[in-house]
Amino acid sequence: MMMCSAEIVKKIVSNLLSNAIKYCKNSIELSLTVDENKQNVVIRVTNDGDLIPQNEREKIFTPFYFSDQNRKCST
Repeated sequence: MMMCSAEIVKKIVSNLLSNAIKYCKNSIELSLTVDENKQNVVIRVTNDGDLIPQNEREKIFTPFYFSDQNRKCST
């Protein structure tokens, strides 16, 4: 769990959406949900881009890491 300001949340969502757009094919979905105790917010961004291989998922939070399989979406 992390406590943060609205400005930090905006930056997090902006970054997630930016990455989803870069690696999308056609669609992006953003959802914000509150847990049943109304204490936590879950932010989920999904797109229809290529899946990250299982053996590379632990590396995705390493700064400047890019999977060889990542391809940019054409605009």
